[in-house]
Amino acid sequence: MAGYGFRTATSAKALSQALREEARPDLLLLDVELPDGDGFDILAKLRARPEFALLPIVMLTVKSELEDIRNGLRLGADGYITKPYSKNVLVEVIRRVLKQ
Repeated sequence: MAGYGFRTATSAKALSQALREEARPDLLLLDVELPDGDGFDILAKLRARPEFALLPIVMLTVKSELEDIRNGLRLGADGYITKPYSKNVLVEVIRRVLKQ
């Protein structure tokens, strides 16, 4: 996928564990609707922690209402992609956020 490596976490708990135990990612794609958590809450908590305050975070979600998009950006998301999405849009947003 455009030369990027990636790891996955399918739940808020798995994400929390990965952020504690693995190398910090260059960028985080974060869904809003997780089986055990809310992506908006996770985003707010990450932005409140100094070690993740500047981590590029892009929301990738079915939540496409203008209020949801505004909320994600207000909470500190660097980008917001709604599902369904194309691979080209995903790569373009990742490149823009990483300033490549």
